[in-house]
Amino acid sequence: MILCRKMVFILLLTASTAHAGNKLAAPCLGKTPVAAAEKMFKSYRERMLTDPKQLRGLVTGGLMHALSMENQCRMGGELCAVEADPWTGTQDGTIQKPVSFRLLSNDQRSASVAMHYTFALDNSRKEKRVTTLLLERNQAQSCWQLADLLTPAGDSLREVIESSQKEDDDSPLPPPGFGR
Repeated sequence: MILCRKMVFILLLTASTAHAGNKLAAPCLGKTPVAAAEKMFKSYRERMLTDPKQLRGLVTGGLMHALSMENQCRMGGELCAVEADPWTGTQDGTIQKPVSFRLLSNDQRSASVAMHYTFALDNSRKEKRVTTLLLERNQAQSCWQLADLLTPAGDSLREVIESSQKEDDDSPLPPPGFGR
């Protein structure tokens, strides 16, 4: 009888461990602010305005709501809040390598990271620029999430979208960090 109970316990433990191993890990940009900023740029830059669902867990609830509203507007074929590349603040030009990341501040719950790059309008017009990524996390050991993006001119992606929404329908977006 005791042997039978031990076998049942082992089988249940094995089954639950196998099931837990099959779960998809929650998305994570990184355990450090610089790693998170770099991964956001390299892996998710192109999807930021086109498919915010893929950013779930990688951006804060407030930014997710704003990006979803922007995406909904774009799907409707309307003129929307974001008229330029949110990383450069321009409609034309490209970010060229090398791209480097430097920690500006970190208080364990929020951080800012500067992304340094060369911006090229064409082959003859190039200049050094800096975009700032604002990051947040819930707990000291959790992954960092993107809370906002500041263009080289200091324009906030989230504020651009929020101000457009307020003009359109006076429905406020959740405050930063909402729904994390």
